[in-house]
Amino acid sequence: MLSIQIEWSKEKFELNVVGHAGYAEHGKDIVCAAVSVIVGMLANEIENHEEMYPGQQVEVKSGLAMIHTAYRSKLRANIVFGMVVDALLALEEQYPEYIKILISKTMGVWG
Repeated sequence: MLSIQIEWSKEKFELNVVGHAGYAEHGKDIVCAAVSVIVGMLANEIENHEEMYPGQQVEVKSGLAMIHTAYRSKLRANIVFGMVVDALLALEEQYPEYIKILISKTMGVWG
């Protein structure tokens, strides 16, 4: 099962992903693939726009992703992080036995 923890406050966004979905064998798992695409998109956004995301920490590898960053634009945060959270929640709804998401109660911008 994929375990996803999200903390989104007025100052920072943190996403931690651990594990594998187990929907199918390695290399054919559409649930893992979908999460990988979403996380990869976010990692690229943050790394390609360093000026918008100060103090960033990005690590993405098989079975583990950690993205922690502050942000300068609340509008951009709402758009980018909102799309990521919504997409992950949609996957959890569709595949609840393969993804578990925990969202921190310190959310300040989205939701």
